Amino acid sequence: MSRSLRDSAKPAVSCVACFAWGILPGRRCRACFSFKTNHAEGDCVGCRLKVPVKKEYCRLCWHQAGMESRGITRTAEPYLEKIRFQQLFLADLQYPRQSDVRPGKAGRRAPQIKPAPEPVPAPSGWVQPPLFDQPPRDFAGFDRFRHSGPANAHLVQARRQLTLIAEARGWSDEVVDDVDHALAVVLSGHAETDTVRYSELIPALRQRGLRIGRAAEVLDAAGLLHDDRIPAFETWMQRKLADVAPGITTDVQAWLRTLHDGGPRTRPRDPATVWKYLNAILPVLTDWTTRFDHLREVTADDVQTAVAALRGHQRHHVCVVLRSLFSHGKQNGTIFRNPAARLRGRAVS
Repeated sequence: MSRSLRDSAKPAVSCVACFAWGILPGRRCRACFSFKTNHAEGDCVGCRLKVPVKKEYCRLCWHQAGMESRGITRTAEPYLEKIRFQQLFLADLQYPRQSDVRPGKAGRRAPQIKPAPEPVPAPSGWVQPPLFDQPPRDFAGFDRFRHSGPANAHLVQARRQLTLIAEARGWSDEVVDDVDHALAVVLSGHAETDTVRYSELIPALRQRGLRIGRAAEVLDAAGLLHDDRIPAFETWMQRKLADVAPGITTDVQAWLRTLHDGGPRTRPRDPATVWKYLNAILPVLTDWTTRFDHLREVTADDVQTAVAALRGHQRHHVCVVLRSLFSHGKQNGTIFRNPAARLRGRAVS
């Protein structure tokens, strides 16, 4: 049994010389054991204990003087006479032990760094474009011993990416084996023009209890993943604008995406701001849907009528949002005139 394993099984005790608390090799800590072999026993001038002393002071006093002189002088001797108390401490923390360094030439030898494996280039050359869209794949017949061999170049490429990512992230062997199994499943029978859809990963890996997110990360790094998930923002827009005319919906969605994602001259807004903007004008858009098919048909009188019944902060907020909507349409050429250009809503303090 190694010394570290033997030490970990021992209880923590206090050193009989310096009272340091920790897992000790015997009655004394390692520092006091070394101090005892080099200095004779005597009465300490500082703490009055009968212990090994150096220049009439014990190791505990020398340690206290060293703590008080640290960062001020290079020697602790002038501070020995000023000691009026003792600050207890934990053993073997002043100079950490390098337990994993072997003595002799082996210890001085520089550690050998394992070179990172060179990434396998993706299969190149002309390939036959697919005639039809890729149908959903069925992984029920997967056999790990038959489908996880080195013959699949895409699987080899994904495994190289797995090695790089696992070393950078510090993944355990269990996680690496789990992700390797997932890659073998989804890349079995992989053709040159195929891509792995994220929606296919969920049923294929969940029924086997494999990690979906990390497998998708490796596939994305290898250029083999097609993320076909619908963002929650898109789903929210479709649900909110379900009762709005298609022509109006197209312009409103383009405006909301610019607010959410930003544009060439527009910074992205906070998602809560985008949510409030649409909720503020949704009743107006629903009313216009009964009369118009597109925002190009909305006039300045229609805009004034929409805000005429509003008061205070609500009116001011709706005016700001309508100006933003029609300004976006004018800049992108989806409307000919901006009917909200002269719309004014006084802010209420």
